[in-house]
Formats: sequence, C-alpha cells, structure tokens
Amino acid sequence: MNKRKYKVGIAQIPSSAGDIDENESRCLHACLEAKKKEVSLLVFPELVWSGYFLSKAAFYSLAAPATRDSRPVRFFRELSRKLEGGIVFSFPERDRNHLFITCGFVDEKNHTLHFYRKSKLWGKEKYIFTPGEKNYEPLPTQFGQIGLLVCYDIEFPEPARTLAKKETDIIICPSVWSNQAETRWNVQLPCRALDNQCFVVGANTIHSTACGQSQVCDPYGNVVTKASSHEKQILTTFIDRDTIKQARQDIPYLEELDF
Repeated sequence: MNKRKYKVGIAQIPSSAGDIDENESRCLHACLEAKKKEVSLLVFPELVWSGYFLSKAAFYSLAAPATRDSRPVRFFRELSRKLEGGIVFSFPERDRNHLFITCGFVDEKNHTLHFYRKSKLWGKEKYIFTPGEKNYEPLPTQFGQIGLLVCYDIEFPEPARTLAKKETDIIICPSVWSNQAETRWNVQLPCRALDNQCFVVGANTIHSTACGQSQVCDPYGNVVTKASSHEKQILTTFIDRDTIKQARQDIPYLEELDF
C-alpha cells in the first residue's frame, strides 16, 4: 500500500557513549511508545545505537557491517516488526579498515532495507570516519520517495536539491546538532523544505551540548511540529503527500530550474 497520509514520529532521545545495551533499551521503549501513538514511520537521531562522543578506537570496536544480520541492523529490523512500520536509524559502520556514519531505513513488512553513508563530515568526525560517496538517491517506499541525509549533509543545498530533482517526497536527517549551531538548525531545515517543496524531518538528540528541537517542516517551509530543546520526547505529526504536489504548483522552483 502506498500511503498518501501517515503519521511520522521522531524519537528525541539521548544516547550513552558506548553503552549498546542501554541505547537499545531506550530505542525499544521509544518504539513501543510510538506504536501506542500509531506512528507508521519512526526516526531516531544520528549514531543512536552507539552514542556519538567516542574515540576512534571505541567506534572501531563497536562498529558493525551494513548487513541484514549485523547486531545493529538485526535490532532495528526487530523494532520495525514491533512497530509494523518503517524505522530510520544510525550506527557506526565498519567496512574493512574504514568507518562510516551510516543511516539505515528498514521496513520489515515490505522487505525493504537501505543504507546511506554520511557524505559531509563535521569537525573531529574527519579524523575518525570516512566520508560516504556523494550518491543522493531517493528510496521508493510505502511512504513515498525517501531521501536520507545525516546532520551536516543538510547544511549544503546541493544534496537536498539533488534528491528533490529525483522526485523525493521526504528528506529525513538524523543528527547530533550542537547548541552553538542552534540557529543554523532552525534555519536550514525549513529552507531545505521550502527550496525543494518536500517534507524535511530533522531528528536531533538531547545532550548537554546538543540543542534538541527535533522538527518536521512542510513543503512551504513551515515548521509544523517541534520538540523541546532538552526533553526526551516522541514527536508526532501527519505527513500528507498531497501537500507536496500543491506546493510545487504554488511555488514552481523545481519546474523553473534552469541551472
């Protein structure tokens, strides 16, 4: 079934650095709460499975391959079964000697599993991880065409525009976004939505150094729902894909692109 309207949820939750059992427990509780709220598509923050503030050696010891049966993927596949819907998650991926910040989409009911590697690395990430290829391709799902970006990726217009030109309906961006960059978070997400007449879902963590404020922006650039800056929360709202068609008629940016 191709859903025109559905409920999306953002799990704005913290992660404990290197404590996989605790992080999985938090994700499970968030999934069960989202299920009660009748969420069909649930989004977790960047590196929710491992935590973000780790050394290269610690990331390497925890990292797993992007395969169906690796521990993090198997765990989120099980959450997808419990939710009976789609899950967007993030974990440190190891491929030979390379580490990647990897985002996954899983929908067990519809036999869908897809991975995207963060392509633009921020600050100290450059000394730990390898950037993924600049391969911005939407994934066809029951929720429409989904584009995955991670945190710093969305600060650049080009990845989101590339996805929009390929008829992406919703861009999902798991993040660990800092307090210092709070203004950019609140500018970039609505801008990417308006520029490309698509929905943008930004899932941030909560931490002493993170600004929270997970949010969903509609194709007109409106912030339709927003979480607090510091509280654990399952943020929910409806996505109506018919809004995309109307916005692209009202504001024909993509139709009139000539560069």
